[in-house]
Amino acid sequence: MAASDDTQAGWIAGFLATLAAIMAFALVKSRGSYIDLRGKSKRVEYRRGNLAGIIKRTFRRGPGPATRKLNPKKVRGITLHQIGVRTVGPGAHRKMTAHFSVGNSSRDMGQVYWVHPFDTWLAASNGGNDDTLSLEIAGLYGRDSIVPQAVVDGALRAIQIMKFEAAKEGITIDRIYGHRQFDDGRGADPGPDLWRRVAMRSGLQVFPNETRGDGLTLPDHWLSDTRA
Repeated sequence: MAASDDTQAGWIAGFLATLAAIMAFALVKSRGSYIDLRGKSKRVEYRRGNLAGIIKRTFRRGPGPATRKLNPKKVRGITLHQIGVRTVGPGAHRKMTAHFSVGNSSRDMGQVYWVHPFDTWLAASNGGNDDTLSLEIAGLYGRDSIVPQAVVDGALRAIQIMKFEAAKEGITIDRIYGHRQFDDGRGADPGPDLWRRVAMRSGLQVFPNETRGDGLTLPDHWLSDTRA
């Protein structure tokens, strides 16, 4: 009887693990598509899950940031940023120094953009340039700012997509940082509301006391996720 119970328990554990994997896969699939805007649209249809929205893939040609490569074996996390400008239009995302970005204008509120391939080294995160991918959130968010829910939803969706797509390239994303942790000149980046409602709800590890170079730890009021 004991052996039978163990077999049944093992089968149940295996079934639950498989179910969890299927649910995770479904989470990063959406009913949109991502679009390469280099002059020719290339659609990859997503038909599962609940991550609605269009991901616009805007790989840049020619010289510039795309000429230096990231080592995927070193990449472990995401650095979360706010642009620090109240509103930018959809066209501005083509010029973002970020791997992914999220819009906040009336024309693209919560829209996810795939700006640069994951193997592109970007001068975006100071001490985090070599081992994190950059996620830029459009908007200006101070200590008391409330980030629009659509932007929060877009940022969480972007993180899940980044994790899923990066895994295809052998990159494991398991942690998230704020830009201020790598640069004391970015003390409000990404800001408390973005940190609480995006970073702390992303499912990624956070290290509020970790800094690099002249970076700053995260203030206590950033770490209290009490808003519904």
